[in-house]
Amino acid sequence: MFLSLFLASALAPSPAQGLDALYARLLEQTAQRREAAEVLWQSTGVPWLAGDRDAIPRELGGAGQELQAPATSQLEVFLEKPEVHRRSIYRLLSLLEKIVNPSGANRIAYLLAQIPADLRSSAFALCCQKGDGPSFAEVEKFLQSKDIQEKSAALSALLAHGPIERIGPWLSTCDLDLGPDGFTETILQIIGQRDLPQGFFLPEFLFLSKDVRESAAILTILKKSPDPSREDWVVAILTDLSQIYDLRLASLIVAERGVAKMKWRSAERKMSALVRSRKPDALAEKVAWALFRLGQKDGKKWLLKEPKADAKDNPKDWRALIRLGRMQVNVNEHKDGYRTFKEAIGLANLNRGRLQDFDWVWASRSAAGCRKYDEAGAWLSKARLSPQELKPFANLPEFEDCRLKSPFRRLFGL
Repeated sequence: MFLSLFLASALAPSPAQGLDALYARLLEQTAQRREAAEVLWQSTGVPWLAGDRDAIPRELGGAGQELQAPATSQLEVFLEKPEVHRRSIYRLLSLLEKIVNPSGANRIAYLLAQIPADLRSSAFALCCQKGDGPSFAEVEKFLQSKDIQEKSAALSALLAHGPIERIGPWLSTCDLDLGPDGFTETILQIIGQRDLPQGFFLPEFLFLSKDVRESAAILTILKKSPDPSREDWVVAILTDLSQIYDLRLASLIVAERGVAKMKWRSAERKMSALVRSRKPDALAEKVAWALFRLGQKDGKKWLLKEPKADAKDNPKDWRALIRLGRMQVNVNEHKDGYRTFKEAIGLANLNRGRLQDFDWVWASRSAAGCRKYDEAGAWLSKARLSPQELKPFANLPEFEDCRLKSPFRRLFGL
């Protein structure tokens, strides 16, 4: 028994031998494709490089990754005299961007220092987009470049495609103010386009800027990856009446999420104070809806205030009552909304007024919310809308208990 185990272990291939065998099998399996790629390169690639057209031939652009071997080998030859072959190098990089795989991109990354400076930016993007660790390491070296444009291009490529956990350290190695005009905004937009995980935080120095465009880009990032420590920064923008409307609106979206997910009490108090303030504010309605969604009473109170005052000042105006009833339904005050619609419909009939089709839908919602299903069905029937037009309303919570009953099933086309 012992002898058989000893012989088996002695005869078993070593890990190195196993890898060599696997590599040999892969070479054998891909030999035909590599030979076809070499033939294609000689018949189409070489004439293309010697010709006058930059456009990549369809046969090359649609070729498999095996074509990268002869193309990269040709690139290495041209890089021995880059000043002579600049145009061909440009063409090769354009082709490789379409066909290269991670190992091929890493191979190109080791050639970056030899690539002409005016073509290196596109090579940075190629290596970072298609490569992995070695590519990132080679591009990272250019963050120390004295050429500001080159340094900026390397940073942009890394931020767009490199590991997200490296974004903070990469940003900290560069003085962004030395970059091209608007560079900080650009790199923030690049970061904002990525799928950012929870727990991704921007470096502190970026929040010191007063530039509106940079703040807008930061807010885009905070929407994707909330930072618990940025409540005061977000609230400062939200409550600054001198800021542009769109920037304040973006800050409101972040603040609402902060209140909901991170219990931002200061943000909630400031939002409530904003709707209670007597100073006119273009953002007040948006803030009120945000507070309503958060379950804060000040939001509902603000939304109902104007339609209630209008209905009170015009007690015989059924249209004013309709507006009030709609808002009461929208803020889930179905009982009050039902009474308001009953009164509005009575006044409209008395004055030969005619409710609009969607007014009947809101009236039906108010009745259904009070479980007065007979009136809800009758009012919905008066909407004179097709099942296709009414179908979006079928999933509203007010109709949950009745949408499969008559006449709702027929009206909703279910």
